[in-house]
Amino acid sequence: MNQDAFYCQPLDGGAVLAIVCDGMGGEKGGNVASSVAVEQILSGIQKGYRPDMEEQSIKSLLLSAATGANAAVYDMSSANPDLTGMGTTLTMALASDRQAHILHAGDSRVYHLTR
Repeated sequence: MNQDAFYCQPLDGGAVLAIVCDGMGGEKGGNVASSVAVEQILSGIQKGYRPDMEEQSIKSLLLSAATGANAAVYDMSSANPDLTGMGTTLTMALASDRQAHILHAGDSRVYHLTR
C-alpha cells in the first residue's frame, strides 16, 4: 500500500512549496497520517505566507505548520483506536529566488543537486 502524500505548487511571488510525507510502513493509518500532515501544512503555509517575509519569519512559519500537522496527526491517532500509533515522515522545502528553506522529520531525505 502506498502511504505517501505530497504537494508541489507555486506560491505568490514566484516561490515554490514542496511537501512529501511518507506514512510509516507497518503502522496503522500511515496513509491517513501522511495525507492529514500534507493538508495541515499546506493550510498553515497558505494562511501565513507572504512574498515579502523575512528569513526568520519563513523559518517560523514552516516550523509552526509542521507542529500543527504533528498535533493534528497525534490527536486523530488518540481519538480513533483504528489509527493508534499512526505516523509519517515529513520533508518540505519553500524555495524562492536563490534561497531554499528546508524542514524534515524522520528518515526521508532532501538532496541538493547542482548542474
